[in-house]
Amino acid sequence: MKTTHSDSVFPVISDEQIRRDLKETAFWTQLLAYIMWGLLILAGFFFIGAGFWFNPWGRLAESGLEDPALEQAMQMNPFAHSIIFVFIYAFYVLFIGLPAYFLYRFGRRIKQALRQNNDDALRDAVRYLKYYFTFYGIIAAFTAVMYLLVFISSAVAFLVF
Repeated sequence: MKTTHSDSVFPVISDEQIRRDLKETAFWTQLLAYIMWGLLILAGFFFIGAGFWFNPWGRLAESGLEDPALEQAMQMNPFAHSIIFVFIYAFYVLFIGLPAYFLYRFGRRIKQALRQNNDDALRDAVRYLKYYFTFYGIIAAFTAVMYLLVFISSAVAFLVF
């Protein structure tokens, strides 16, 4: 969707100080996204290592316990215990990776908008920033509701018992 000159938002950000601030904001959001992705990679190595280190099959086999059902389970799927680490990492990726993606896209699109005076890139940048804050707003609301439920259930348990 191309905009006409009268619909353009760039006269609003024609001030040099605003442009510098947006450029600096783009740099910091991209840096933060890279750091978050780096933490995801490190966490991936941690979860892979934890999946091998917390091997219940190996610990049970070392204990000398002779159980045919256990041996059959070990042979059928030796990494069945690791599925919990996969789910934990998937949640970690959702809560860290997705916001990092939104920040990264915001930074890239802001830089493009400032470089090319492109209204569409600016709109995309603001949209990704909106997604970022919406994501964490939903998380904050969910956390507040969970705290409220814990408080209410604690109060009810205190009164009942």
